[in-house]
Amino acid sequence: MRRLVYAHRGGLALSPENTIAAFDRGVGEGADGLELDVRLSRDGVVVVHHDETLERTTSGRGPVSAHTADELARVDAGFHFAKDGAFPFRGQGIGVPTLHEVLRRYPDARLII
Repeated sequence: MRRLVYAHRGGLALSPENTIAAFDRGVGEGADGLELDVRLSRDGVVVVHHDETLERTTSGRGPVSAHTADELARVDAGFHFAKDGAFPFRGQGIGVPTLHEVLRRYPDARLII
């Protein structure tokens, strides 16, 4: 029996975690599925983000729950991702996606939420 490989947070060592960029990379690298984390935004939308707050992975500040889904989509979720001393995802328009967006983009993907 073949073991399934899930891209943890989309492939957090390859792209900014829990972003469309990471999920695209994980799927592109041949992962059997995606693992992701969810939180609730201030306006009650399920968004894909691991931490309770934004500081570690984005340009935003404060709790995820203090921001609307639209505000979260506009933070720079590639801000802190470093590769070889550079920040290749900064300013690339990568925000915090909604769960709906992820489900729509990967309708056939196996998911661990």
